[in-house]
Amino acid sequence: MKILVYLFFSLLLVSPAFAQESPYEEHIVRKGDTLWDITSTSLNNPFLWPKVWKENPEIANPNRIFPGQKIRIPLKLKTEKIKPVTAPTEEVSKEEVAVPTEEKPEKAVVEKKPTYLIDRGLLYSSGYISPTLPRIGKIFKSLNGRTIFGEGDLAYLKSNNKKQPFTMGEKFIVIRPIKEVIEITNWNSLGYLVKVVGAVKVIGEDEGVPKAEVIEAFSDIDIGDRLDTYQDFEPPLAPETPRRPDISGYIVETRGLKTLNAFGDVLYLDKGAQDGINVGDVFDVALIKKGLPKRTIGMIQVISVREKTATAVIRKADQDILRGYVFWQGK
Repeated sequence: MKILVYLFFSLLLVSPAFAQESPYEEHIVRKGDTLWDITSTSLNNPFLWPKVWKENPEIANPNRIFPGQKIRIPLKLKTEKIKPVTAPTEEVSKEEVAVPTEEKPEKAVVEKKPTYLIDRGLLYSSGYISPTLPRIGKIFKSLNGRTIFGEGDLAYLKSNNKKQPFTMGEKFIVIRPIKEVIEITNWNSLGYLVKVVGAVKVIGEDEGVPKAEVIEAFSDIDIGDRLDTYQDFEPPLAPETPRRPDISGYIVETRGLKTLNAFGDVLYLDKGAQDGINVGDVFDVALIKKGLPKRTIGMIQVISVREKTATAVIRKADQDILRGYVFWQGK
């Protein structure tokens, strides 16, 4: 009898039917891993990295994870997708859609959903080249001693203009200057490569110090990051037939200062709106070597435009595309 009881409880312990399923998937950090890479691979959505970070409170700085470290990835996030951006539609009252009984109803017209050139999150995080750096203010302090902020965290702000304090509900994008960008041919400055790390909203103040909530985080937000005028980066519609204007120039920098860039990576161009470039324009990328003909190695598409510069994404690459390569109309 004792043997039967022992066998019964043993089955309870090992049987999948009685085992409690873990709500997490475990990832062992490998050399070169980042939370962005891990969420991109495990969840097919790199913009979920702040939520994975919050599930691992032992990670003080999301930029510092180490080989062999265990990362808990909530299984519930596997069903969380990047929210699609849809065009607003007008509500139609019942009276407007009522069909007279004596007439045949017309065939319903199915409107084609708009196709966007790029996801809103990628458009935000792609950044841009700014001719000057904003002096509105910065992330000043945290409420709990943290130096890194994610979505939903609170932070104190510092204004550079004491005569014009921040107001309740005011929003700012949070940026981080990366480096000064220099032209390829004449070594003039084009401005500063700026990374957009998130957005904050003023929710009050403590003893006269403005307090804000992080409403969006596209990367870790650090103390000292600058505030800039809020921009709701609306993703542009993809043109049915992209232009190929007769404009040429150089790739002057790459996102993340990467030296190897392939499909989906972001690049910055030394031509902009004043040169006739529009969002959606397509260009070939060429490798030029002395004594050899121009050789096309890829294709890029413009996703945002400033006065003198533009941001583009690689749509095709036969090999890595580097800073200093030429973009042109193509054949």
